[in-house]
Amino acid sequence: MKLFQFPLTLWVHLTSENRHLLTRAKLRWTSENRHLLTRAKLRWTSETRHLLTWAKLRWTSETRHLLTWAKLRWTSLTRHLFTWAKLRWTSETRHLNLRIIGASGPAKL
Repeated sequence: MKLFQFPLTLWVHLTSENRHLLTRAKLRWTSENRHLLTRAKLRWTSETRHLLTWAKLRWTSETRHLLTWAKLRWTSLTRHLFTWAKLRWTSETRHLNLRIIGASGPAKL
């Protein structure tokens, strides 16, 4: 009988140790997973904040750049149009004045 009891006792002991090891491994794996998940979450949050800050800064910078560019271009175009209108108006006025002078003669002026 003792021959059968030894293996059974050994089996119970091994089963108990296996349960203990499995439980310990499960707890450790769960703990490590929690740690990794927490670390990943913190890193993701940190990276997300970094990306959002970077995107916000870039968007602000690009917006400033675009607004400055639009303002400069608008000012430049406005100056160009005003200059062109002024030159054209002056030219047409001169042309009209010359036509008036030519039609009425210099004595009438």
